[in-house]
Amino acid sequence: VGILREAAQRILVEDGPAALQYSTTEGYLPLRQLIARHAARYGIARWFGQHATGPIPWHTFTVNVVGSFLLGALVGYAASREVSESARAFLAVGILGGFTTYSSFNGETLSLCEQRGAATAGGYVLATVTLCLVAGWSGGWAAHRFVA
Repeated sequence: VGILREAAQRILVEDGPAALQYSTTEGYLPLRQLIARHAARYGIARWFGQHATGPIPWHTFTVNVVGSFLLGALVGYAASREVSESARAFLAVGILGGFTTYSSFNGETLSLCEQRGAATAGGYVLATVTLCLVAGWSGGWAAHRFVA
């Protein structure tokens, strides 16, 4: 409950009152789903903040790799089942797109470049993109293998 409350407060601080009317291409996303995805991302960030050390933003890295796996699984599942375009867009863009975070990845990469140099930032970008692609492929493979 504490994480949900903190996530809701972050949503309202970061996104303002417009967060209550978050729209997707298919309509408005219910506030509880908005809070759930922010809570998941915030929970991962909080855990890594307490357990991970060093200059690499492991929380964003993990969220993006997990999100890529889930997106690959969704695409793999949707390819073998009859899933409507609106449901696919809602899950891929509305839920997983909100869970993963390019803006944080971008900002943290620029901070790494400034604080630790281009080599560290470049390594972070290369590792993130490579593992996200591998995770996406793995998610699709798992969906075909175990669900189809």
